[in-house]
Amino acid sequence: MSEKSNFLYKAYKKKAYSLQSNLVQSSARLETGQIHRIRLDIKRIRAIFQLIEILRPEEFSEQRDGHFLRTLFKTAGKIRELQVNLLSLEQLAEKSDIILPFKEFLIREEIKYRKNFKYAATRFDSSYLSEISLKISQLEKDIPAEQIIDQAIAFITTATVAIRKLNTGPGSTESMHKIRQQLKSLGGIAALIATTRPDEKLKNLINVIKNTDFRLGQWHDHVVLAASLDSFLELTEQGTGEIALTLQLLSEKMKKENRHWVHALKPTVQSTIREIKLYI
Repeated sequence: MSEKSNFLYKAYKKKAYSLQSNLVQSSARLETGQIHRIRLDIKRIRAIFQLIEILRPEEFSEQRDGHFLRTLFKTAGKIRELQVNLLSLEQLAEKSDIILPFKEFLIREEIKYRKNFKYAATRFDSSYLSEISLKISQLEKDIPAEQIIDQAIAFITTATVAIRKLNTGPGSTESMHKIRQQLKSLGGIAALIATTRPDEKLKNLINVIKNTDFRLGQWHDHVVLAASLDSFLELTEQGTGEIALTLQLLSEKMKKENRHWVHALKPTVQSTIREIKLYI
């Protein structure tokens, strides 16, 4: 039997096992590293779900069939955002006494979301993972591995076209968010293809995508920090006084920087598109 014949099933079982193992460990003691690993496991599983949806759109939907992962993934993502926000605050040149109320707000939010995450982890129903495992096994019996890979490459082509269109526009926060989402999906599918072939060219492409995703991630973290600051000002009704004025000015400064950052990232995205085209 070809090594490629059940590559999806193998990739899925590996990540499903890792997810369940990390969830068991988190139920005893919830650590930041475990939350990060669970989030990465779910990312890889969702990439597999996306490919299944491409192959069987009438039978499978990542949104519908992957619903059982949504709460864990969103909560883990929120915790990561709060942690990144706290780290970003340490790098700001603002007076520590001015940003202290915001920092304390972020810490309280992280504690809240950690409790939500632990609750979701203890209620996680692993039977959904087993059900989808059977679906993947049957799918790979019905569709030849080469056809699956061809469809995956076709997805990369389609996603690249979408990214190029978004990147040729005037540039906005919304378009860069969409580019980042498309690039993440594209990278996840490319990583799946890489499990079927020792392809140095593909390996290099995945590294290029990861590097671009990292740069987009830095921009995204800055956008999230500005949004969190606005939420803090609104929720705590910090409308007047030195603290409110300083934080409002800080928010506007960050938003301006984010808009400049969008335009600065466009050449990086364009360079990544060229690298992808060389592969496909």
